[in-house]
Formats: sequence, structure tokens, C-alpha cells
Amino acid sequence: MVKRTEERKTEEKKDVNEEMKDIPKTRTDSYTAVSKMWEDSYLKLYKPWLESTGELFEKAVELSKDAAPGKYKEFYDEWVKAYQNNSGKFYQIPTLESSKETFQKLLVSAEESNKIYRSWITELEENSRATREVLQGEPESAKYKEVYDMWIKSYGKIFDELLVLPFRQNMKEIFENLTGAPDIYSDTFEHVSKLWKESYARLYRPWIDSMLKLSAKSSEISRGNASPEAYKEFYTLWMDTYQETYGRFFDAQSMRPSKDVLEYFVRSANVNLSLYKSWIATLEKLSQKTKELSKQTADPEAYKEFYNLWAKTYEKAFDNFFENTPTLSPFKEMFEPLKDATRIYADTFTAYPRAW
Repeated sequence: MVKRTEERKTEEKKDVNEEMKDIPKTRTDSYTAVSKMWEDSYLKLYKPWLESTGELFEKAVELSKDAAPGKYKEFYDEWVKAYQNNSGKFYQIPTLESSKETFQKLLVSAEESNKIYRSWITELEENSRATREVLQGEPESAKYKEVYDMWIKSYGKIFDELLVLPFRQNMKEIFENLTGAPDIYSDTFEHVSKLWKESYARLYRPWIDSMLKLSAKSSEISRGNASPEAYKEFYTLWMDTYQETYGRFFDAQSMRPSKDVLEYFVRSANVNLSLYKSWIATLEKLSQKTKELSKQTADPEAYKEFYNLWAKTYEKAFDNFFENTPTLSPFKEMFEPLKDATRIYADTFTAYPRAW
């Protein structure tokens, strides 16, 4: 028995060391992929938007010098065209017909969602009743475990149904009909939520189950007349539980510096340098454009404020990217999916207001 336990611990430690070897490569690949994403985002979205906005501002200055109905109409048509080419793919101006259809779908989905909410209330009330009955009776670990599993099952069911509520599905359909593009936000939210649930199941459920076993064994010992073998069994169970839950997190051998780690830092520094250079070039171009506009219009502060707002928004997203980069740590197996999900959610959430 002891031999099998030692073999299992050796295999687990070997698996952790193998995972640590892949961490530098994983982090480098993550930096490279995200930097490519930023470059593509700039070329496809921000660069065309910046160029068209600059042209519109210049024409607005010319329009203020020669105000005529025909000129205003021409400027408006160009503004609508520029809007459709840039932000139109994300949000279109709704018509009366599309608004009516939208409200009808929202009403139907609200009624269907109410039915699901009522079923949740009924199930939770039944769980509460069963829990009160158990608490009023004699303490029994088996019944506590049964009640705990019942609550976990109910919340898992509610969580799954929450992701596919009629209201959310109809909103997704409405968004796709308006924009003609997939609802990336809803899809990302569902993906992130599932990752959180899977991470919880892999991390917290085993820990809670282990704590319940320890609690049951501790309850037996606390009743008195426990033999030395019972204390030894409790100690062995406690050590095994700790090793299974936290042992993979704290492995000093896996945290030692290595050639792979140093090479990773060099590669990541080069990637960061390229990103900084692109940002400096972009901000210099913005500064130059602002100076040009300030010389052409009688109200330069309005345009400076606009460009400063744009630069601050972009800078905030840039800082957010570096704050959520992967961490060199033995926590990779459990927490890396959460970090990936957080980055996806943050990038998607900030993409919409920046595009609008």
C-alpha cells in the first residue's frame, strides 16, 4: 500500500515537472499571438477609422468657412458612409420596423424566462425545506453530504440554464440581425462562464469533498475512546488530502531558474519592444494630426480633447493586456483557463466601446 502511494506521488511530481517545462514556451506563444491580434486590430479597425475621422474633421473646418445647404448634405452623406464602413458593422441605426420586431421578441423571451425563474424558486424552496429537516435532526455526516450534493446539483442546473435563457438567445439573434456579424460578446461570455465552472469543478470540488471526509473522521475521534490507530488513520488521511490538494502547487524544484526561462524573458522583451515602438509611432501620428487640426480650426481644444480621449482609451486597453499576461507558476493546470477567460472577456468588453 505504501509502495503504491509513493509511486503515485512520484508520477504526480513528474507530471508537474513536465508541465513546468512547457510554461516558457506557452507564455512566449501567448505574447506573440496577442501582439499579432493587436497589430491586426489596428490595421483593420483603428487605422481606417483614424484616417477617415481626420478627413471628416478637415472637411468640417472647410464647411464652417462656406456654409451652404448643399455642402451640409454632402458632408452628412460622407459622414454616414464613413460610419457604415467603420462602426456600421458593429451597430446600425434601427428602423421603425426593426424596432417593433425587436420589442416583440423581447416580450416573448421575458415570458419564457419568467417560467424558468419560477422553476428555480420552486427548486430552491424545496432544497431549503430539506435542509431545515436535516438540521433539526441528529448530526449525521451522510445526510449533510446528501444535502450538500443536492445544493450543488441545483446550482449547477441553474448555472447551465442561465447561459441559455430565451432572453439571452433572442438578444444574440437580434444583435446578429442588426450587425450582420456573429454576436462575439455573447459567445465569449458563454465560453468564459463554462471555463469558470470547469475550473471550479477541478479545483474546489475535490477540496470540499476532502474536507468533508476529514470532518467526518474528526467527528468520530471527538466522540472519545479513540484508539492510537484511529489518530494515525486521521493523520494519514490529512496528509494525503493536503498532498492531493496543494502538493502540486508548491514544488520548489520546478521554480528553479533554467535556460528555457531566461530565453523566454529575452523573447518576451523583444515582443514588448516591438509593441512599445508601434504605440510610440501611433501616438506621434496622433500628436501631429492634432497640431495640424489646431491650426485649421478656431476651436482646437475640442479636437485635442477628442484625440486625448482616444489615446487614453487605447492606452488603458494596452495596460490591461500586460496586467493579464500569464504567470510563471505551478498553478498553470488549475488557473491558466481562468486567466485565458479573463483576457478574452476583457478584450471583448473593451472592443465594443472603442469601436463605437
